[in-house]
Amino acid sequence: LARFIETNGENVSKADKALYYGFASHYLDFDDAQANLAGHFSTVLYSALLAVLEPYDTWHDFLRAYIIG
Repeated sequence: LARFIETNGENVSKADKALYYGFASHYLDFDDAQANLAGHFSTVLYSALLAVLEPYDTWHDFLRAYIIG
């Protein structure tokens, strides 16, 4: 999956990248694991933010947007 996006990254839309990252996140069970959280927000936020911000390599913006949610 990552190799496909890396190879075809410029040809893949942000929506498709978010879908691919979301699939990978669920497949790898990348969810929140805290009892006090009412849901699993990481998979959705991480996948969308990575698809949008990855080409710009703005990790500070990525972390800030992730924390804000």
